[in-house]
Amino acid sequence: NMSTKEEKKTRVQQLADLVGKDIPNADYGNYGLRIFGFHEYEDGDIDVIVQDINWETGDPIGPVSDIDAFKMSYRYDEYFARDALVTPE
Repeated sequence: NMSTKEEKKTRVQQLADLVGKDIPNADYGNYGLRIFGFHEYEDGDIDVIVQDINWETGDPIGPVSDIDAFKMSYRYDEYFARDALVTPE
């Protein structure tokens, strides 16, 4: 059934939908990640390019870095993704 296959998003499609978004930490602390992009490797691993943020204000609280997509999936709650907050300088 083609429609069932189309409805199920691949991990890469899920990550593509998160680029430009903020996601909160799964433990509901006041921090999260801003998603800038990701790299998919030939062995199937995916690194996500992220920055730690203050969830309430959207302010960056760390450098841009990489996190393994699988680790991100259980440490952060992608279901509650929001458009990245833009904080005035």
